[in-house]
Amino acid sequence: MKSLLVLLAAISMITFSSCSKEDSTQSKTSCEIPEGDLQLRPFCSFAPASSPDTQFPIAVWYLVDPVNVQGFDFEWNDGVTASAISVTYNSLPVTVTVTEIETGCERVLTLDTNFWG
Repeated sequence: MKSLLVLLAAISMITFSSCSKEDSTQSKTSCEIPEGDLQLRPFCSFAPASSPDTQFPIAVWYLVDPVNVQGFDFEWNDGVTASAISVTYNSLPVTVTVTEIETGCERVLTLDTNFWG
């Protein structure tokens, strides 16, 4: 009976040690780019509502510049994997998922007609 208790205690210690070891090795990776610093917007400024079927380029921007594609993956709602695409006002809204390759962190950005007020 005593050896059975010792065996159960050993198994419990191994189980608890394994659980705590796994928990301690899990870490949350944070995004390198803060929320709000990425934006989805057009390259040029014009009023697309006046020509709703005219294509214009849009891209993911980091602060004031288009995002450097190194270190990021892009996937648009239509399956395109480029950092920039052409759209029409009538095709809005469009959505892109931007993934930081190093951290796996994802940001989902949307451009819709509200951008122009």
